[in-house]
Amino acid sequence: MSPVLPESHWVLSKKVVVSVPGTKHSCDARCRIAFSNDPERGSISLSIKTALANSTDRSDSLTLNICPKAVRNSSLVKRSKPNLCPSDLSLKIRQTISGATDVSTLSIHLARPGIVLCPSWAKSLSSSDPEDSNFIAFAHICQSKSLRLHFALVQFQEGEFESLRKFCSRIQILQPESFDHHRHGVVERDPSIFKLSPPPYDEEHVPTPAEQADPPQYNDQPGLNPVIGKRDRGMPHLHSSKRFQLS
Repeated sequence: MSPVLPESHWVLSKKVVVSVPGTKHSCDARCRIAFSNDPERGSISLSIKTALANSTDRSDSLTLNICPKAVRNSSLVKRSKPNLCPSDLSLKIRQTISGATDVSTLSIHLARPGIVLCPSWAKSLSSSDPEDSNFIAFAHICQSKSLRLHFALVQFQEGEFESLRKFCSRIQILQPESFDHHRHGVVERDPSIFKLSPPPYDEEHVPTPAEQADPPQYNDQPGLNPVIGKRDRGMPHLHSSKRFQLS
């Protein structure tokens, strides 16, 4: 039997670093985890602030909303390990953190990527700064089905980590939390709404060995079988077409 959450409603809001396992993509975000038991509903959302291209605002909010039903499995480690939270990530979480043991890591595996909440006017999402690394990482995170949420352990107050642990044990049976998107001027979009600029090419393209190799030699007459002992004098058009080009 799954543990019972003691509160009828609670919200956990913490700063996190989100990473995609097996890649170098990681971003700073605000994590909001909410639960209510009438009926049992829950949600996990990750939000960033960024300056979107074509926006009239100096800062816009983007949110990745993870539906509980999309979670295949999850695991929560109170004191993380270097294979879950490498040293470069632990330093990104907080400068005073000495290593992975000062970090709690929530690993989430999804059946499908989450839903992006963005301004209702946006037809596509790109940053006003093409080199905004946090925005680029967030775009990849939204398209991923495997995520790790890294919390500074010192952030948790009394009872919060235990409530989070119980939430994770029940997440797959929770109904999604309802949102009034229209009230907040946002809409739900598929992660494909992100439009990332291609990486700049500062150097001239250097051909690969395969590109430098000579083109393959083509058989002059690939469709003809030679007739031994006879000359094809009656077919002069064959001699005039010894070479051909592919159009």
